[in-house]
Amino acid sequence: MMRTKIMIGALLVLLTMMFSSSVNGAVNVSLDAKKATMNSQMIETALQKAKSSKSASEKIVTLPKGVFLLAKTVVVPAGVTLRGANVNAMPILRIQQNEGIPVIKMGSDTKLENVVLDGQSTVGHVNQKHNGVEIVGASANQRVRNVQIVNSQVRNFGGNGIYMKYTDRVSISGTTTSQMVVSKIGYAGIIGYSANNTKIQRVTVRDIGVADQKLAYNIALSEYFNSKLTSQMQAKVNPRSMARLLRVAIF
Repeated sequence: MMRTKIMIGALLVLLTMMFSSSVNGAVNVSLDAKKATMNSQMIETALQKAKSSKSASEKIVTLPKGVFLLAKTVVVPAGVTLRGANVNAMPILRIQQNEGIPVIKMGSDTKLENVVLDGQSTVGHVNQKHNGVEIVGASANQRVRNVQIVNSQVRNFGGNGIYMKYTDRVSISGTTTSQMVVSKIGYAGIIGYSANNTKIQRVTVRDIGVADQKLAYNIALSEYFNSKLTSQMQAKVNPRSMARLLRVAIF
């Protein structure tokens, strides 16, 4: 695990100057459309710069503590880590007035660490498009692989906290169960369709579901996605899923 803490270039230094007015306090970003667009552009630029770097230590984008209002989904490109400095200085990411897109999408060989994703939903109804993290491959033969989500909080989403489809080797873990928390979710805390070799370790999942809905899942992982395929074909395109749940707290 890489533990190097760096800022990617002048853009992230500028982010620190703009959104951290003091060492001790988070700053709420204005609910202004232009501000949200600027936040998204600056974070995207830093992530793309990290992607193009040939140095492993420069493939880490560290956001300062603060509340980041966003205009669109943050896409973490292959090979890049997006993180907050530590569990006591976690940036909060929110999408501006849009419950139809996820806050984060992750590619292969990526990591999300020490980050809070807040969907700002009262979770009065289920909305399957309103997800915190999406990890989705193009097909059973084109999976998103080797993804880590560590010591983060995912809360207030009408759909799913963490949504996976056509994945292989996703790890969701906390140093303790209080440091990796998925809470106040409408449908499923953690759900995966054809999610192979998934490890969920020291995670708290709580306050899941809507009162008038019959179905809700704390954690649900399926071996297959397309039930219309024959068992022989599914065995070829969807290797048997092996999920490990270790010391998971469910409320």
